[in-house]
Amino acid sequence: MVMLSDVLFNFGEATLSPDAVATLGSIAKDLKDVPGIEIAGHTDSIGTEEANLALAKRRADAVRSWLIDNAGVSPDLLTTVSMGETQPIAANLQENGSDNPDGRSKNRRVEFHILEEETASAPVDAEKTAELAPIRATSSAI
Repeated sequence: MVMLSDVLFNFGEATLSPDAVATLGSIAKDLKDVPGIEIAGHTDSIGTEEANLALAKRRADAVRSWLIDNAGVSPDLLTTVSMGETQPIAANLQENGSDNPDGRSKNRRVEFHILEEETASAPVDAEKTAELAPIRATSSAI
């Protein structure tokens, strides 16, 4: 199961905003009772592939650290993965090829992939996980 979290980031940053922290606080209790969580970091399409993969990893790691340090989620439940710009949920460009700032802002995010018990300790099949239907977490947009 994929849970879109409304934890969004400013351009080029991996720092959690106060709104992102509030969102994490509101969903953290739901994350404590699952067998495993993969935190996937994403970026928009600005920048090189290498830079976006590194930035997405820092975003996922920032969320993982916050959940461990502030919400008491066990580190053993949390893994991170960097998706970079490979899985946008909104268009980075308008149909006419011009920039789409609103779409890009939605792509600067993390997603929580809730792992099934039998896969919590096994490597994650990212392609299979990406096919699962997204569920919107109940929190306000950032």
